[in-house]
Amino acid sequence: MDRRLAKTRNSLSHALFVLMRLHDWDDISVQDICDQANVARSSFYTHFGSKIALLDHTIENSLARSREARKAESGLAGILDWTVDHVTADRNFFTKVARSQGAHVILNRFKTALCLELELELKRTNPSTSRLHASYILGGVFDALIFWSTTWKTNQLQFVKAEIIAMSANMVAGRYVSQD
Repeated sequence: MDRRLAKTRNSLSHALFVLMRLHDWDDISVQDICDQANVARSSFYTHFGSKIALLDHTIENSLARSREARKAESGLAGILDWTVDHVTADRNFFTKVARSQGAHVILNRFKTALCLELELELKRTNPSTSRLHASYILGGVFDALIFWSTTWKTNQLQFVKAEIIAMSANMVAGRYVSQD
């Protein structure tokens, strides 16, 4: 991709992230994003069809950057460990998003993108796993993280990670029997 195009996309992604720290999802307009990024509205639409498309792009870039870091620990544990670390690295942002009116939009897009990653990892060790398994696991993980965000007891981080990974591994290991 041309460097100028990449720079514009990165500026728009960064602007969206900055605005999400300040405002609820529903209160952010494409014009707000363009103003924050100092990009013309027509340029925005050259790259993205909507702010949802920009959100998806931003999430995908985050996941793409994380793939290298996760290579050291692949599989279910690697993805879940990264997810917990990613969320807890910016607790204030996660808490704000989780409690915002647009939380369902943002968290569902993030879970959906992460679900594809998890499904591929699960299939490497157990070909009979499906997107349903990955979706179920991530639904529980995100609900647990949202619940934990009410306290954010940092001394519990390792415990929370271990519990999330253990519960998810038990399901994948066949302690849960699929009806299909």
